[in-house]
Amino acid sequence: MDPLSITAGIIAVLQLSSEVVKYITSAKGAKKQRKTLREELRACESILQQLKDEADDSEEGRAWSTTIEALEAPGAPLGRLRVALSNVKERLQPQDGMGKSYASLKWPFNEEEIKEIFEMMQREKSLLELALANNSRRLLQEIKKTSTENNRQLRTLLSQLQHDRAAIQSSEAGLYDVLDRISRRHDERDRHEERLAFLSWLSRLTSENHATRHNDVLSLRQPGTGRWLLECTKFKTWLENEKETLFCPGIPGAGKTILTSIVIEELLDRFRNDSSIGVAFIYCEFRRQDEQTPGNLFASLLRQLAQDHSNLPDSLKSLYERHRCHQTQPKYEEVITTLYSMARLYSRVFIVIDALDEHRVTSGHRDNFLSEIMKFQAECGVNLFVTSRHIPGIIGVFETSMTLEIQASERDVRLFLDDNISHLPSFVHRSPDLQEEVKTAIVNTVDGM
Repeated sequence: MDPLSITAGIIAVLQLSSEVVKYITSAKGAKKQRKTLREELRACESILQQLKDEADDSEEGRAWSTTIEALEAPGAPLGRLRVALSNVKERLQPQDGMGKSYASLKWPFNEEEIKEIFEMMQREKSLLELALANNSRRLLQEIKKTSTENNRQLRTLLSQLQHDRAAIQSSEAGLYDVLDRISRRHDERDRHEERLAFLSWLSRLTSENHATRHNDVLSLRQPGTGRWLLECTKFKTWLENEKETLFCPGIPGAGKTILTSIVIEELLDRFRNDSSIGVAFIYCEFRRQDEQTPGNLFASLLRQLAQDHSNLPDSLKSLYERHRCHQTQPKYEEVITTLYSMARLYSRVFIVIDALDEHRVTSGHRDNFLSEIMKFQAECGVNLFVTSRHIPGIIGVFETSMTLEIQASERDVRLFLDDNISHLPSFVHRSPDLQEEVKTAIVNTVDGM
């Protein structure tokens, strides 16, 4: 990054401070007050100049960029100094018709105003001194800690600096608008940091990372395959109607997991720009049965829905505060309750579950998960898409649901063969008739696998 762009905010304050010092030097009266204010301004200028020099001297300014950016952030010293010094300058400079030179200036501040200006400079100077240590983490903590009080003090100072009611009416709207914007941006930053803390905590509740699994599966998809599922009437019915279930059983090797990834990708693409619709998914895996407990899976659904919504329910915030303070894990029931609250923030929610048959059967895990997921659908009106092998206990749960058998379609098999025909011996490549014979034989043999 260009060092000049990094230090632009510092340069602006230095120039403004220099102009104010010039006005102070040329003013008449209140010698002691003028000296006090001038010395404090020059002390701040000295620190700012050191910060600028450090940024200029470091390699392309990178070593100091985080610290300088912290000083320029909403609710940080440079912004408040610009607002305050601009107002001080406005009070000091001659008004129209009130003199043509600095010599005509009369000192416009009373003792109380000087005290407020001096204290403001002291507060901001302490943060600038901290910045010289180039410890951006500590600086950010201190800025956040003092921001609310410093903004309040600046409002008080600005109010006192208005020289008459007419001046207040003409300038306070703009000045307060700046402070309000700073305050709003500061609040937005706080909400963003709070949100990141919640999501980070949620991530620690579960070891499940179904997004990684999804990307791995999707990478195995043969381009163009699976369209038959997305274009069939049952899928469209499931997509269009709320609280609908589409159960998709299939034999091993039928391509259930690949088709699940296609459905997930279709949902993510279709509703990418609609924040009112939530999509969450689970890939059950036999080799991870011990980790994929019902609690872990529901915590994963909660995390996915939370990370895609701009708002978070109060129940999640309460859960976070309660367990963060005591460094405890939430109970299963607490996760379920919070998941319900999170789902209700959406107008619609789609839940996709692949390979339910691979979920652990012992200790009642699968039965508990199935029971709870059906309650979740009943309570929150979610749409469920579920794949599984033909397991009687699972089929029984979905016997009244819309069902679509998963089978490898002839078109999908042919697309796969077309892309992999190059792996066959060269004599096959040279004979289109032989290629077609091979494809037909394989299509007739796979029998839905």
